[in-house]
Amino acid sequence: MDIEFGHCGINRNHYLAEEEYLSTDEIAEYLSIVAEDGDAVLILAAMGDVIRGKGLPKFARRAKLRYTMLRHVASTKNKGKISFENVIKIIQALGLSLAFKTKQTIGSSKD
Repeated sequence: MDIEFGHCGINRNHYLAEEEYLSTDEIAEYLSIVAEDGDAVLILAAMGDVIRGKGLPKFARRAKLRYTMLRHVASTKNKGKISFENVIKIIQALGLSLAFKTKQTIGSSKD
């Protein structure tokens, strides 16, 4: 799957935001690639791309979150201000879970 970064300012292509039928695996891959840099604003922008693709009103009901809050996440003016609790609710409503892994650095060795 080619990954394009929605309204994040990187290789802009709106196909993701317009695609309602992405699989959970495709969404997980997209968000994982975006999350690699650890940029909260970029991650939320990517989540906004996916939410827009799912349809804000329908997704708000599924996530049990206010439409206005999700509209803010999906906005191109989002500056990364959302509670961690709501991020978790969005992740769960997408059918995903949050996981952590060791960051690999060049020249690092295992202990």
